[in-house]
Amino acid sequence: MKLVCIIFVAIASIVSINAVPTSKKLADSISERTFTKAPVNVPIFNNGKVNPLYYAEIEISKQKFNVCLDTGSADLWLPHPSCHDDIACMKKKSFDFTKSPTFSTKNKHFLDAYGFGNVSGIVATDDISMGGLTAQGQIFGLALHETYNYGESKFDGIMGMSLNRIYEPGYIGNLPLFNSLVQQKVVDEPIFSFYFGGKGGTHGQLTLGGYDSSLFEGSLHFNTLLYPDSGRWFTRFDDVAVNGTPLNFRNKMALLDTGAPIIIASDIDAKTVHSSIDGALKISGRYFIPCNTTVAVSLQFAGIDYNITLAAEPIKIDGLCSSSIQSPGGQENKRGDVFGDPNIWIVGVPFLKTVYATFDIANLRVGFALPKTQAI
Repeated sequence: MKLVCIIFVAIASIVSINAVPTSKKLADSISERTFTKAPVNVPIFNNGKVNPLYYAEIEISKQKFNVCLDTGSADLWLPHPSCHDDIACMKKKSFDFTKSPTFSTKNKHFLDAYGFGNVSGIVATDDISMGGLTAQGQIFGLALHETYNYGESKFDGIMGMSLNRIYEPGYIGNLPLFNSLVQQKVVDEPIFSFYFGGKGGTHGQLTLGGYDSSLFEGSLHFNTLLYPDSGRWFTRFDDVAVNGTPLNFRNKMALLDTGAPIIIASDIDAKTVHSSIDGALKISGRYFIPCNTTVAVSLQFAGIDYNITLAAEPIKIDGLCSSSIQSPGGQENKRGDVFGDPNIWIVGVPFLKTVYATFDIANLRVGFALPKTQAI
């Protein structure tokens, strides 16, 4: 996979999932709720892949940009006008700060590390809008250097939507844009929601300040967050099943990441899943499955099973597709674990596009429901 906006850095503040006490599952679920301020719906689009990355439009001083929506990171960045030596920058729209009367910078440098590339530049401040909602004095990055991997995307930059700011050496380390909207009381409810299905010529909808009950069936079922101080959307999941047969996984934790076009498990867990899929192969460290497989793989959260999209992009070998479930392949450490812990999974688009997902900052929880139409 050539493009991904997930972060692969060690998290020193996270202890092993084995030391986590059993979390209390929230018994409540909701299907209807009245918001003081009406939530704002923002159309989202994707890059056309089987498991795509999704992006939406933001505006700074009447300049519009497409940004990848990434719940796996916190920082927001756009290309600097001087970012012209890198191929990736040449294909993107840069922010002309000379046209913005509210722009400021102290030329502090930043370096954000992602799964398949890095971005570096200077930290700046300006008023940034999404869906008509404006965060004043939002801190963001202007990229002077980008790796080539970002050049193949349909977006100009990345907008982090993590639970809170993420402190890592070199990062911008500021509040995500949505959190700033909450802090400045531009939205009443510290909730945002994703619907990754076709809607009015778009590829889905991001709801800021709530959720849209017209887009899901029944009720939202919530899951308590783990390690909220990490700033990331971590929650427990119960098990994985193949064709309805549980694999009896225990003590697993999911990092919910809209910026990941795949699901990433430890080498051991990925092997266990694929050993139950007829025709699955591992070639040069990557898993492949028959494109026409009818095998159903599901992840269970709070006792509810949700099917994932299993087959990803077809490859040149006839009849084979890249699997949506992969492993780090030893890139993280010798065992090939995610964040150095064999119980952590990065759960990306292959799962999230099959559900309606609500991210609740105030109550430290995430909710899932079945979408009303087939997600794209």
